[in-house]
Amino acid sequence: MQTAVYQNESRSFLATANVDEIFKTQKQKVYRLPLFVNPKASPFNNQYFTCREGKLDLNEYLVTNPENTFLIRVTGNSMIKAGINTGDILVVDKSLKPSNNKIVVAAINDELLVKRLKISPEGTFLVSENDTFSPIEINGEDKFEIWGVVSSIIKTM
Repeated sequence: MQTAVYQNESRSFLATANVDEIFKTQKQKVYRLPLFVNPKASPFNNQYFTCREGKLDLNEYLVTNPENTFLIRVTGNSMIKAGINTGDILVVDKSLKPSNNKIVVAAINDELLVKRLKISPEGTFLVSENDTFSPIEINGEDKFEIWGVVSSIIKTM
């Protein structure tokens, strides 16, 4: 059993749970959607409908390692300069190695965060992509765990 952070509308809370069960992948139907190459914005261009690259399954495109991948919906504005906004869904891969400058999902002192990982001779930091937030230095006293590396961002318009 491991500790996981859950969030509802009013607050975040900790609970002991089997994290592997929380992240368990369920295989569903495959939807292959038409993929067009360099479509023109003009609705009057008929070439838009004939210049097709093939079909694409978004699961195959976004998820390279299904057994180690989970999604997380973003709240807050700490990563706006990285193009990550409230409501975006992040594709997070637990099997990718967290390294310098990668965007990670990390738990620090029972708080789940999305930040850029900075590793330097001065130390290890979780850095926001918004100047109003200060970097968080990771030290030996912190309860710290990286849950995974962000591999894609899903946005809605």
